Amino acid sequence: MAASEALPLPVLGSYRLTHTVDSPFNSLRDLLREIRYDPLLKYYWGLSRIFVNYLTQMDKACFIVSGFDEQKNKSATNVGKYIHRWTPAYRKRLMAKLYLLDKWWKEHKGPVTLLTLTTYQAGEYSQSIKGSTVTMEQSFLLLKDGWDKLSKIFRKYIPNLTYIWVIEPHESGYPHLHVLVFSDISEQLQKKIKQLWSGKYKVGSKAHGVDFTSRIPDEDINSLRNYLMKYIAKGFVITNTKFSETFWTKEILVFNALIWKNGYRTFQPSRKLQQFMRYNQNRDNSVWWHTGESEFESYSTSEREYHLIWEKFKIPEWLPFQKLSFN
Repeated sequence: MAASEALPLPVLGSYRLTHTVDSPFNSLRDLLREIRYDPLLKYYWGLSRIFVNYLTQMDKACFIVSGFDEQKNKSATNVGKYIHRWTPAYRKRLMAKLYLLDKWWKEHKGPVTLLTLTTYQAGEYSQSIKGSTVTMEQSFLLLKDGWDKLSKIFRKYIPNLTYIWVIEPHESGYPHLHVLVFSDISEQLQKKIKQLWSGKYKVGSKAHGVDFTSRIPDEDINSLRNYLMKYIAKGFVITNTKFSETFWTKEILVFNALIWKNGYRTFQPSRKLQQFMRYNQNRDNSVWWHTGESEFESYSTSEREYHLIWEKFKIPEWLPFQKLSFN
């Protein structure tokens, strides 16, 4: 794909654009100029530009649903800001999940092993192993493929495997993976993992591709939440001192643009942990939401458009099949 090619915007559903004067994402445009003239990153300039436009536009977007409040016997409207993983609201939701993980950790303390997985980057060494320069986009695929294979090995040797992984960018923007495994990993298994990573899978180097750090309960992480947040932060903190605590670089912008383009997850708990970290939002069942509408500006013309996104009808109680519902 050429750097200047435009990518289609993702389907967003029902939303409305408000008239926000400024956006915390506007300062990212300065990084676009740096990306455009960077010999290693210029390939991703087109993608990064569309990503920044997406962030800026969606900072002003809202969902609108209409319904009927059966208790108050009147119509109801709910307008909510569009949430994606780079918004403060998403960060709060993620923190809520990590609080639940903290609670679980306090009740199930035991051995923990931190596993860091690194793949090839641009350079002579990667060319000598892979035959050509490994691009940032290719490194994501290598990392994903390597972890998918390794996780099967872990399940084979560790019963009831429990873990959570977080993807983080190097200073170069290339990704690496931190995996917290809630178990001891024997030296024999560690050696096997390192050999597979560099030898059979050819995902990373033998010397630096896999790193293990073991922790015992007396030396453990006082707050698992804070420990993980330092890895997750670069995935959604925005480069503006008024709105954030951490700065993005041009490399981190490209890293996040690739995350956005391919829909990659930035962290993932194992199935067991997912049950404890499930985010439960209180819902008001007294309101029958029947219509979802959108009012938004066309990305190309800035003209306002109106669309019906979804609509459903309530079945009268006197019908024999009234317990059915259509979504």
